[in-house]
Amino acid sequence: MTSRVIQALAIAIGFACLPAANARTWEVSQCDPRADDSGAGTADQPLRTISRAAELAGPGDTVLVHAGTYRERVAPARGGLEGSPIVYRAVPGEQVVIKGSDIYSGPLATEPNEPGVVRLSLDPSLFGKTGYNPFATPLLRVETGRTLGQVFVNDEQYREVGEASEVRRVAGTWTAQDAGRTILLHLPGSAVLAGSKRIELTTRSRIFAPYLRGLGYIHVVGFTMLHCANQFPSHFWDSDSPQAGALGCRGGHHWLIEGNTIRFAKSLGLDCGSEGEEDADGLHQPEPKYSGYHRILSNTISDNGAGGLAASHALETYIIGNTFERNNSMGHTAPESAALKTHFFIRGRIEGNLFRDNECYGIWCDNVYVDVRITRNVLLNNRDAGIFMEMGGGPALIDNNIVAMTRGASTGWHNGSGFFAHDAGGFTLAHNLFVANADYGILVRQEDERRYMVYPASTLSWEGQPSETRPCLPEHIQIVNNVVLDNHRGAVSFPLPGPEADQNRCDGNLYTRGDLDFVPFVVNSHHGVRAVETRDLILARIADSQQPDAQVPLPYSRGPLVAFAQWRSVGFDPHGAVGAYAANVRALDLSLTVGTGPLPGELVCKLIPGVTQDIFGRTLPDNPLPGPFQMIGESPVALTLWPMPCATDDISAQPADMLPHAPPPPIATGSALARLPD
Repeated sequence: MTSRVIQALAIAIGFACLPAANARTWEVSQCDPRADDSGAGTADQPLRTISRAAELAGPGDTVLVHAGTYRERVAPARGGLEGSPIVYRAVPGEQVVIKGSDIYSGPLATEPNEPGVVRLSLDPSLFGKTGYNPFATPLLRVETGRTLGQVFVNDEQYREVGEASEVRRVAGTWTAQDAGRTILLHLPGSAVLAGSKRIELTTRSRIFAPYLRGLGYIHVVGFTMLHCANQFPSHFWDSDSPQAGALGCRGGHHWLIEGNTIRFAKSLGLDCGSEGEEDADGLHQPEPKYSGYHRILSNTISDNGAGGLAASHALETYIIGNTFERNNSMGHTAPESAALKTHFFIRGRIEGNLFRDNECYGIWCDNVYVDVRITRNVLLNNRDAGIFMEMGGGPALIDNNIVAMTRGASTGWHNGSGFFAHDAGGFTLAHNLFVANADYGILVRQEDERRYMVYPASTLSWEGQPSETRPCLPEHIQIVNNVVLDNHRGAVSFPLPGPEADQNRCDGNLYTRGDLDFVPFVVNSHHGVRAVETRDLILARIADSQQPDAQVPLPYSRGPLVAFAQWRSVGFDPHGAVGAYAANVRALDLSLTVGTGPLPGELVCKLIPGVTQDIFGRTLPDNPLPGPFQMIGESPVALTLWPMPCATDDISAQPADMLPHAPPPPIATGSALARLPD
C-alpha cells in the first residue's frame, strides 16, 4: 500500500465527521492522454486511477469513472453520511472494468518436445510491495495442489490442476510449481504462437474493498469486476479465513451495490456482512458490531470459485433483481458454498432474483433468520437444493418462487430437493412451484442436536447478546398453497407430527406426477436423532382415519413411504389434492408453459397473511389458485420468467440510505490505522 493511501486513511476519522459541504464530482479517465493522479480530477484534468479518487472523495462526492481497464484495488478511504453518500459510478454506456489481475510480460520458456506447453517465471515485482503471491498460497477445502492463483489467456479462464503430467496431457490447464515461482501452462496449438496471446495472472486478493472496516453510505454502481485471488471462507466465524469477496463492504453499513458484474473470483464474488472475527486484511481491526442495511440491486454475480454472495450479520439487507449463475466453479462440497448464503439474517429480503446453473445451493439461510422474506425468485438447475433453511426458528416467509430441475450431489440427504430444511423451523412455504427436481419437491427433517440464538426484536446492531437459545426443531412450519409437480423422489418428506415437530401444517397444496398414478410422500422420523416413529404407529393413525382403502406404507430407508390417502390420514392436506397441472420449464430461454386441468373440488386454498400478490404482482383473490400464477386456466399459457417485473412493494424501491438505521457507529481509532502495511 502506498504512503498516500495510508495518509488518506489517517485523515478518514476527522473527514467522516464533517458535513457534506461543497460536494463535487471527481472524474477518472484512464484512457485520456491528460489523465494524471496529481491533476485536479475534473473533466479537463481527470485522474488516472480510481484509487486516487477514492483517497480524495468525501461525503456527498461522486467518483465518475470513464471507460478503461483499471488494474488496481479500489479502497475507499472513508464513508459518506446519511443523505450524503460517496458514489462510485461508471459512466452510463461506457465499459469500466476493474481487474485483480495483471498482464504477464515475462519470458515464455517452451518445454522440449511438448508443443504448446510453456513455463512462466514469476518475478516478485509482479505482486507489488505487499509481496502477496496467490500462486504460493494454498486454496483451502479442495484437493491438494490448488492455489489462490488464476490464469486467463485471451480472456478465457484456464483450469488449475494438481499435477504437471495432467498439464502436459490437457490443453487449457496449468499448475503452479517451485513454491509459486513458476507456472506450467498448456496453450492450445503451437507454443510459437504464445507471444500473440494475452496472459493475465491474478495478483490481488480484493478488487473493491476499503482497508478500514465498518464504513457506511457508499454506492458502487455500474462496474465490471473480474479476476480475484481470494481465499475460501473456511470456518470464517472463528478463523483467519473470513468471508472476503472481490467486492466487499468489510462490515460496513448502508451500501448501495447496483448494476455491477462480478465474475471469476477464486472464492466469493461479494460479501456484504461482517466478514467474521478476523480482519481480512490482517490489520487486526475489531469486527464491526453494526453491519448491514444494504441494497444489493440488479447485479450479475457469476463464475466465482466458491460462492456468489455471502452476508453474515447483514441486518435489514435487501437483495433484489440480481442474477446468480455458475457459482462454485471449483466444485467445493464444504460448507459456505452457495450462490447466496446468509448467517444471522434479520429483517432481510431476497426478492426477484435469478439463480441458474450454480454448482451449489441457490439460496442458503443458515444459523438465525428472523423476519426474512424470500419471494418471486426463479431457481433453475442448481445443485444440492434450490432453497435451504438451516438452524433457525424464523419467522420466514418463502412465497411465489419457482424452483425447478435441481440436481443432486453424490451424497447427502439434500440430494437435489427443490426446498430443503434441516434443524430449522418457523417458516411458511406458500404459493411456490416445485417442479422436476431430482429428489423431493420439499424435504424437511431433523438431523442434529443444535440450538440457535434468539435476538430481541429491537436488534439494531450486534453489540448485545442473544436473549436466549432454543433447540433447532422442525416446528411451526406451514406448507400451504404450493404446486408440487413431477419431482423424482417424491412430493414431500415431512416429520410426523409430535412434540418435537409441533404446530406444523400442510394444506391446500396441489400434487401431481403427470400420469396421476402413485404420488409418493414420506413421513420421516428424525433420522434416529430422536425417538423413531414406528411403522405400526403410522398404521394405527391410518386405521383411526377410517380410510379402509388406504394402502399399507411401503418400507423405505428415509421413513415410511405413503400415498396421498395415507398422507391425509396422518393429518396433512385435508384441503389439498392430487390433480392435473402441467409446467414445462425451459432454463435456456427462461420461459415456461403452464396450465391446469379441472381442479379437484376438494382443493381449497385460503389467503396467507403477508402474501397479497402472485409472482407477477397480480392481487390474489379471496380463494386463490395454488402456486405462483393467478392467471392460468385449462389452456396452456406461455410465460417469460426473466427479467422479473419490478416489485410493487414500496419498501423494495427505497434507496439504501433510506433504510431504517441506528445512530452512526463509532469511527475506528487511529490505532488500527497504525498497523496498515506498506
